[in-house]
Amino acid sequence: MGKPRVWVLLGGRKGDNNQLLALAGALGWPFEAKPLRYNRLRLLSKRLLGPTLAVLDEPSRQSLGGPLPDFVLASGHRSVPVVRALQDRSGGRLQSVHIGNPRVSPRHFGLVVTTPQYPVPDGPNVLRLPISLSPPAKLAKARGKRPTRLLALGGPTAFWRLDEEALAQAVRTLSAAATKDGGRLVISASPRTPPALSKQLQATTTPFADLLAEADEVFVTADSVAMISEAIATGKPVGIIPVRPTAAGRIALAVADALGRPAFPRDLRRFWAGIDRLGLAGTVEAPRRGDVPDVLAQAVARVKSLALPQ
Repeated sequence: MGKPRVWVLLGGRKGDNNQLLALAGALGWPFEAKPLRYNRLRLLSKRLLGPTLAVLDEPSRQSLGGPLPDFVLASGHRSVPVVRALQDRSGGRLQSVHIGNPRVSPRHFGLVVTTPQYPVPDGPNVLRLPISLSPPAKLAKARGKRPTRLLALGGPTAFWRLDEEALAQAVRTLSAAATKDGGRLVISASPRTPPALSKQLQATTTPFADLLAEADEVFVTADSVAMISEAIATGKPVGIIPVRPTAAGRIALAVADALGRPAFPRDLRRFWAGIDRLGLAGTVEAPRRGDVPDVLAQAVARVKSLALPQ
């Protein structure tokens, strides 16, 4: 019996795609990446839509024709109707692995790999990890005695925005440390970083993985679970720069707290509390390096268990 074949359904979020490709690569099975583009039907409720490819544009639907694989890896709630349609077409043979928050019951999937900020209910097919999946860290080139500090910028979301005061203080603190020990401060921008802020701080757009490899310490704005997770996975000291809730965020968090449940669709406070409890990251003034769990190995083991004869 040959190795299982895998389709990786890629979407519009780089962080989600990086997780999918990291898992696909670590499985050691042949896989094919399927970049998908969605139309306006994606805005409808996934429960209302049910299993359908109608949420995709025509080229994306065409790319999913032909013989089906044994496994499909997907992320994000937009992919849910597509995955369910592929499952129906396979007659239930297709094994599906979802990363993140599908916003429907986990019973629709063989495995859901999620992290604490998502309100995914517990279940036998739910793997909740403290940090998100990351590709294996690149090996750093030999460095001298002058340390490199990396400050990675995320950007505003519906519920959170960058804290200008906290960010300015972080730049001052890290710049002063670099001056004192002869090191350097590198500031990187991400797709969500406001262009004006990137220009103001002279941020680089060099790939984050390359910058991580060269850094001795990493500091990340708290809005980016993906970058925080990748930083922690390097085993280097990590510091978190606080963010502030938006007006909508304050309302959503207050309602969630009053109801005694996490904010929907994600509650970053739960992610921050988890990495703090495990000692995986600290602050700008006191970055921490913890005992990093091998979350990729855990996910690989659970996925491969689905391929075993039942």
